[in-house]
Amino acid sequence: MANKVDLHIHTTASDGTDTPAELIEKIRAAGIVTFAISDHDSIQGALEAEKLDTTGLSFIKAIEFSCITTYGRCHILGYNYDEKNPDFKRTIEYGTEIREKKLEERLKFLSKEFSIDFSEEEKQQLRNTKSVGKPHIARILMKKGYGETVDGTIKEYINKCPTSVKRLSAEQAISAINASGGIAVLAHPLGGEGEKVVPKDVFEQRLEELISYGLKGLECYYSRYDDEKIEFLKQHAKKHSLLISGGSDYHGKNKTIELGTICADGGEVDPEELTVLSKILNK
Repeated sequence: MANKVDLHIHTTASDGTDTPAELIEKIRAAGIVTFAISDHDSIQGALEAEKLDTTGLSFIKAIEFSCITTYGRCHILGYNYDEKNPDFKRTIEYGTEIREKKLEERLKFLSKEFSIDFSEEEKQQLRNTKSVGKPHIARILMKKGYGETVDGTIKEYINKCPTSVKRLSAEQAISAINASGGIAVLAHPLGGEGEKVVPKDVFEQRLEELISYGLKGLECYYSRYDDEKIEFLKQHAKKHSLLISGGSDYHGKNKTIELGTICADGGEVDPEELTVLSKILNK
């Protein structure tokens, strides 16, 4: 059974496969009451959902910035931002520019290294995608006969491309979220779906750095985390007076994660455990 709260969901505005309208239908069917749309480096899905009928639901605008720290890559979730804030707008625009540059490098790499050429129509389709990422390229590769799954195709072809463009700095992302009145939370702190597990010492070093930038919360509950990992993260949240968040990281057909799954055993989590909600809903 899905949890009543899911604060980490993706739509077609980034690399999910459900439109905001389709997602809301599925959320109702799953019995989820409170949810956040948190697309990668994009707020288009959240803004579209804001215009739809969410009667009986608590909808939260969110975003997931792809970032870099001294201790490697991470993802920073931002909740309840003011999208009109100048710093926030500039940061999203910069994130979009990074994705566009990476796309061009990946297309050139696939042509040079694997002799895989995209038609002009396919290239334009990718360039028109608002928050283009690896899954979008992978799906076209699969149609061409390269790979059978999105994750497998990404690992076999796309991840081998050494892009020269750096990610957005975590400091810039957190600063922009805070400037917009939002709440910055570290997503899947011990590694997300399909990612390498983050060693605990690296996590702790990274956390100290992010806190110095103004981080406010930790995603302690996550679809791939067991009780041991959840408890470990909750202890660190308590130690640093950080808010606790939780989400599935649902991507539709692009990942084998069900809506409302915010812990590995699929069990129910008391919404009061997610202390970030009191800050978000009472703002």
